Amino acid sequence: MANICINYIYINSDDKENMQKLYDFLERNNGNRGALSEFCEAAGLNKENYYLRANVCDLEYNEADDQMYVQVESSWSPALKLIRDIAQKFVPDCDVIYSSEECGNGIYYTNDPVYLGKYYIDVWNEDVLPIKIESLFDAEPSSVAGYLQKLLKTDVSDIDTLLTMLCESDFDNGISINAWCEKSIDEAE
Repeated sequence: MANICINYIYINSDDKENMQKLYDFLERNNGNRGALSEFCEAAGLNKENYYLRANVCDLEYNEADDQMYVQVESSWSPALKLIRDIAQKFVPDCDVIYSSEECGNGIYYTNDPVYLGKYYIDVWNEDVLPIKIESLFDAEPSSVAGYLQKLLKTDVSDIDTLLTMLCESDFDNGISINAWCEKSIDEAE
């Protein structure tokens, strides 16, 4: 079974008419569990240019905020280019912002300025942690260092050293902490 990569894609534009057309297109073609191959075919794009082992899992359009949200689950790696290209086909001036995470392959990619310089804290087994740490998408380095100092009972302040210490501890059976890595959509896929 493949590791699941979750892709959070935000399409932004104040072109409400074309954003609505894009939303209608995505909604209309979301029939077979959102298979990207069907979106590709319906958009008249060449399947050979895209990673299609993925499905659209969530689709929302907030007209008031000029933003559309598309969540795509893919196998092993990000699947972003097709949604971007379809969005730009309908709304040429749109901005496409994404974050993709797949812990099994160490993928924490984004082009979202909100996440750059921050960390993704993924807690999946609180029972092995002696302190309460919550999962966060946008943890500040100082917060990460503070959590790790408490968890590891150390005065070390260098975040890279602390992350190495975490990986060498028994606590890595319940938590992982990774820096978001900046990648364009083309670099990520």
